[in-house]
Amino acid sequence: MTKAAVDVYFEFTWNPKTDKYNITSTNLKKEKKVFEEVIENYLYAQMGAGEDKSPSAKLEEYKIKIGLDLSEDIFYTESNTGNKGLTTGIVMGFSKSLESILKVANYNTQSVKVANYNAQSDILKHTIDIFLKENPNIPETEITIIEKNIGSS
Repeated sequence: MTKAAVDVYFEFTWNPKTDKYNITSTNLKKEKKVFEEVIENYLYAQMGAGEDKSPSAKLEEYKIKIGLDLSEDIFYTESNTGNKGLTTGIVMGFSKSLESILKVANYNTQSVKVANYNAQSDILKHTIDIFLKENPNIPETEITIIEKNIGSS
């Protein structure tokens, strides 16, 4: 499955020792209702798929990618579980833990935005410092106002 071949997708990991799930990539809106709808339809599509007698992989971390081609209503799955039944079980666990998983995913997104903002703020401060060095005739009061405005944004 390639991301280009599907319209919507999400990738996640599961650590069986800690029972922690982590969304590693997605183009879905990080809202519980959106994920629930996709997962519900995915699980419904797995019903009647037959038994998979392949041996399950014993790993410290499982990776699962689920994609949906909306034009054909076909789900595609990639995983390192070695067994479709194990994959479906992990997806069911993921579904039950969605609320806490999405809180972490949304928090991580906010942290990245804050980091980007801080980087931009540092660049802006540096640019103003250069400007002030090149323009020493600006009154001291205006310099203070500029610095206060940068710090408060």
